Order: sequence, then C-alpha cells, then structure tokens
Amino acid sequence: MKYTDIRNLHYKSQKKKLKKKFGLDITSFFPQPYTFLKSRLYIEISSILVFFLMRTSISPNSVTLFYCFISFIGGVFIASNDNNLILIGLLIFFFKSSIDWADGLLARIKKQTSNLGELLDEWGAYIGSFSFLSGFGIYIFNKEN
Repeated sequence: MKYTDIRNLHYKSQKKKLKKKFGLDITSFFPQPYTFLKSRLYIEISSILVFFLMRTSISPNSVTLFYCFISFIGGVFIASNDNNLILIGLLIFFFKSSIDWADGLLARIKKQTSNLGELLDEWGAYIGSFSFLSGFGIYIFNKEN
C-alpha cells in the first residue's frame, strides 16, 4: 500500500469517527482551530508510522502496549524534579495520541482487528489518563511541598 493511500484512508476514517463519536468536524478550521490542527498532526504522524510498520512483523497490539508504556514513562517524567524530563514528559503526552491513532489503522490495514485490540486500546487510554494525572499530582506536590 502506498503512503498516499494510507493517508487518505486515515483521513476518511478519522473524519467519520470523530464526527460520529464527538460531533467534531476536522475539515473546517474556524469553528475548532485547535482540533483541526491537532487532528491533522496526529493523522500525518500516525500515517507515517503505519507506512513503516505495515512492512514489519510488529502487531497492532504491540503498538498499543508501546502506547501504554510510553504513557507510563511520560507520567514518571512529569513527576520528576528535573525540568528537562518534565518537558520530555509533556511532549510525550502531546504526541502519544499519534501512536494511539496508528494502532487501529495498522490493524485495519493488516486485517488484524480483534476484540482484544479494542480492549487494549481502551485500557491504554486509561493508563495514559492515570499516568498523566498521577505524574501531574506528584509534580504539584513536589512544587508546593
């Protein structure tokens, strides 16, 4: 599959999914500029990831588990007292959704969708949320003593 085909498929599926699930229109800039820009960033990065991953033996569930791991690491970095690690942790949390968006696309392209994959995806979202909240809570505790 060519990169442009992956990208077009991803735009089409995310446009439909986000409209149905959240009522978001990612094709119009002015009503929601942040959502417009961030969704395009995630689609572009995840399309590039899938382009390279589809030729490997890496499974979509492995990508999801990596998403969970990187979320946990981001939380640990935010909880640290090192400003450089905190910045890296914030960048991880900003860009980690690109990995989350890549696993589903990879599963559809490799025809490896499964109930386990859906469960792992939800579980990964919880891990990401709890990691951020825990890391941020510890950061606040460290700052305020």
